[in-house]
Amino acid sequence: MLVGSTVMVAQEPPVKMGLWESNSVVDNGDGSPVKAKMRSCITTADWEKIVQGDMKQHPGCKNSMAKTATGYSFDVNCSNPKMTVQAHGTTHIVDAEHTQSEMHMTTTFQGKTNNVVTRSEGHFVSASCGAVQPGSPQEIE
Repeated sequence: MLVGSTVMVAQEPPVKMGLWESNSVVDNGDGSPVKAKMRSCITTADWEKIVQGDMKQHPGCKNSMAKTATGYSFDVNCSNPKMTVQAHGTTHIVDAEHTQSEMHMTTTFQGKTNNVVTRSEGHFVSASCGAVQPGSPQEIE
């Protein structure tokens, strides 16, 4: 979800590479938010893909990402005859070991609209990823 100009690739990443843990709360407005805790391995190669905007493009979708004063933002818009999805997210880099993210997503399927807000806080755990492989986050607890 993070992207900026390709000039950033030559610079040191603003966050530490290695094992990261995130705590998320997903609220779909029904009064019962869902909490999740994940661990992810972030490598320099992953970071370069992020800052170059190397997000997977799906048919019917348009993705855009931009560097902000304190991190990154992204927008995703997808549509097909049965469904539309619009999402906007931001990631604030607090420091090299802490991030805060928020995403608002609206999905309309067969005339019914659902709004979901996800808020996450991430922190650096270790330079070693251990058993967590890049690109394969693991849910914990």
